[in-house]
Amino acid sequence: MHRIEGSLSGTLGFVTSEVMKGAPLSLVVRWARELGYTEADPRDDLSGLDSARKSVILARELGLSASLEDVSREPLVPAELLQPGTLQDLYEALRRHDRAMAERCERLRREGLALRYLMSIAVEDGRGQLRLAPAEVNGAHRAAQLQGVEAYVAFTTDRHHEHPLVVQGAGVGGALTAGGVLAEILRLAVGHGAR
Repeated sequence: MHRIEGSLSGTLGFVTSEVMKGAPLSLVVRWARELGYTEADPRDDLSGLDSARKSVILARELGLSASLEDVSREPLVPAELLQPGTLQDLYEALRRHDRAMAERCERLRREGLALRYLMSIAVEDGRGQLRLAPAEVNGAHRAAQLQGVEAYVAFTTDRHHEHPLVVQGAGVGGALTAGGVLAEILRLAVGHGAR
């Protein structure tokens, strides 16, 4: 394994897709919350914390030693907007950022780019460098093609060097989460001798 990259958050995929279409950030985050896409506190999504947790899990599955403190993480929005408080406090803070986000997205559209929130794990000498940040990608980039709550992970390996192995699909939802938890429980049970 040389590198893993992707968009791990269906929530942030939805948010960035919608703001690129011209919807106000504060409204999109409210929609995502009402649709059940966000974490209990959407700040965990917007700060990149939820994606950081997922990147640590991926790194550990590779056998790397990793913790949240090892993740270089830039939030989707300025950190000062994500201060603790009520959901209403968050929506009001985001409303103050609506214009700046709209201007950024308008500039990106003019330049043929899209805003996405991406993760990368670079593996070198048995160590991983984990990074999460907003990214401005061109239309040919895999992340620019994502729709709604889709997420993807691309694995660059010795065998998949020129064309990474890609796993892509919906990144949020109760059934998906429940299926993932059940699969992990069964994997653990089998590992302990259950049949």
